[in-house]
Amino acid sequence: MEKASQHESKVLEKINEALNNDELITDPELNLHGFAKAIDFPARTVSNIINKYWRKGFRALIAPYRVRKAISLMKSGKKKKLHQIGKEAGFNSRTTFFTSFKQELGICPREFIKNISTN
Repeated sequence: MEKASQHESKVLEKINEALNNDELITDPELNLHGFAKAIDFPARTVSNIINKYWRKGFRALIAPYRVRKAISLMKSGKKKKLHQIGKEAGFNSRTTFFTSFKQELGICPREFIKNISTN
């Protein structure tokens, strides 16, 4: 990773803080503009920093954090349907939830739940 300028470092710090804010990340309506507004930087700046340092787009950046939240919900022991878990984790659609989950873990959410219950 290349060395960040002082300004970029501030933006990176704010992005990292926001990525760990469950309330923000799990908002299914969250988009780049809302995210940028939440960290008080222009969307273009945030997008450029994400592309430069993570080499991915905004949605691809937040997906793993949403998957992590989904895993937490699955492990909580509360019986919920998968579409409910996906929504609570911030995914707008079942397809996006399943695709992101499989990309992160290599298995689908159903298999993950099955593995939890057999352990």
